[in-house]
Amino acid sequence: MTPRPSALVLAPDTGPLHMAVALERPVISLIGYTNPKRTGPYRRYHDLIVDAYGDPGELQRVTGGAGYPASLARIDPTASFALQRRVALRPARTFTIAPSTLADRYLASLAGRQGTSAPRYALVLVGIVVIASAVVLLAGTWEQRVPVILAWCLAAGSLAAAFAFSSRYRTVVPADFGPRRLFDYAALSCALVAGSTTDVVIDRLRAPRLRRAAVAVVFALVLAAALDRGHWRSGGPADAADRALPALGRSLPCDARVLTDVRSAGIFEAYTGRVSVVEGGAPYLRPADMPAALDSLIGAKRFFADPAAGEPFLRAHRIGFIVLFRPGLVEGGRLRSPGSPIAAAGLGPVSSPDPAVRVITLGSAPAGGPYPTRCTSRD
Repeated sequence: MTPRPSALVLAPDTGPLHMAVALERPVISLIGYTNPKRTGPYRRYHDLIVDAYGDPGELQRVTGGAGYPASLARIDPTASFALQRRVALRPARTFTIAPSTLADRYLASLAGRQGTSAPRYALVLVGIVVIASAVVLLAGTWEQRVPVILAWCLAAGSLAAAFAFSSRYRTVVPADFGPRRLFDYAALSCALVAGSTTDVVIDRLRAPRLRRAAVAVVFALVLAAALDRGHWRSGGPADAADRALPALGRSLPCDARVLTDVRSAGIFEAYTGRVSVVEGGAPYLRPADMPAALDSLIGAKRFFADPAAGEPFLRAHRIGFIVLFRPGLVEGGRLRSPGSPIAAAGLGPVSSPDPAVRVITLGSAPAGGPYPTRCTSRD
């Protein structure tokens, strides 16, 4: 559960009161012997003051418990109850994920760096998109303007939905629905703007030779961008997974109970034909599946953090094989930190069906094989 900001602060005329006002948290101010017009909440929440100050300058002195002069407590503690109900009618809007963080993650996705902070050139990219959009809207035809309008609607809709989910939900899932599901389409907005801009520029070129040169330049830029992102580059992460994961599947029995150090939503099963105990889609919208899913995920994280203390988890789930992936090989949530002592825990023999994968065998059936790539039935 992500910590939530305070919905209401109840405080006398002290530092925390003014800190809460600065952070725009509703404050019920308990004012006894200071003038609220001079030291009350600054410029807001004056309708939430419990004012027991009396006439200006009035002070009533008593002796405190330690023998020092003190002001007489004259505040009715029940006076704040009605004010609390008033605050309840106007709850403050809070975000589980801060809007600035959402904007940063959208810029990162726009620059092709999902899951990280936005690189410095992301704002430059936004500036280029804005200029290109202005060129199309001012100089293009209606047919050329439509993709640009759709691009900006897509960007605005993605950010609006991300803000709405972050404001509506108090847990990370589904509060991060925008970054996880919608921001992947950020590059589509750039592609729409780039296509329309290219069309406008080519229309303005009269000579056929210049048009052919412009088309060649655009094609070269698109090809360079694709190669830079590693989608078609030989030896990239996708090629490594294509090689390593099928080899891993052939080294595991069909009825293997496997624990992987990455939780994926189906990649492991699709490549290997086997199922990990932490495999599967997110169960957060299926309450009946939550207890079992969270038991597996939390137990797996605790095991990888402390293998010796996590052996009861292995027995409870009848784990026969532990699979350790090279970082970046499989997309998903990592359950094992880089400094985890799992490899040196002495749990069983270690084999490597591929340089990017290590398998620790716990059960009686050793890894090796070759076993069938696809199993007809599973336990």
